[in-house]
Amino acid sequence: MLFCRVSWNLQQMLFLKVWSGGDLTWNPDLSILSALKHSDNGQYRCYFPSQGKTSTVELLVGSVSSPVITEININSSRVVLQCESKGWYPEPELLWLDTEGKILSAGPTETVRGPDDLYTVSSRVTVEKSHSNNIICRVQQSNINQIRDTQIKVKGDFFPPKVIITRVSIILITALVFICGAIFGLWKWRKNRIRGTRTAVGLWLCVTEALVFQILIFGES
Repeated sequence: MLFCRVSWNLQQMLFLKVWSGGDLTWNPDLSILSALKHSDNGQYRCYFPSQGKTSTVELLVGSVSSPVITEININSSRVVLQCESKGWYPEPELLWLDTEGKILSAGPTETVRGPDDLYTVSSRVTVEKSHSNNIICRVQQSNINQIRDTQIKVKGDFFPPKVIITRVSIILITALVFICGAIFGLWKWRKNRIRGTRTAVGLWLCVTEALVFQILIFGES
């Protein structure tokens, strides 16, 4: 068993494993790669003078990162998801998948190449809400054989902020009406000898206040 050392750029080192009776083969366990740059991609040759043999190895330098999924638009039945992954090299591919691994129809992938030559990819997809709706964002690069997945569960029982505000408003209005009714009943019970204007004015003020409160709440929602 022989070892060959190839140096380039004065610092990078590459180790190859050589079987004495066969071809040169790449041994990942004995590989030492340091201070590499993307510009170091390419072919490198190792020569053995004693055997008169040479071997060529293809060096691929890549960068990867895990994608991040965010919810950017929500309504009662659908949700728009955005997936973004930064710091890739070479340029990767972004896919949306369902629980069964089927590719989902999504918007176009936006690709940005930074000053450091690293790529950022992002894409959006609209999905229906379901109790079992798991969505996967996959970013992959076939040249360096790298895949990164991130999964999110789209919950069907999630209510957007406007729906929550509307429900709270209805509860508050209902409670206010009951309170006004209780106040009016107590008023009537204690003031059963008073007739006419005072009772009518009190009831009118209470109902008016409830209606104004209802209009304001629904106007904001």
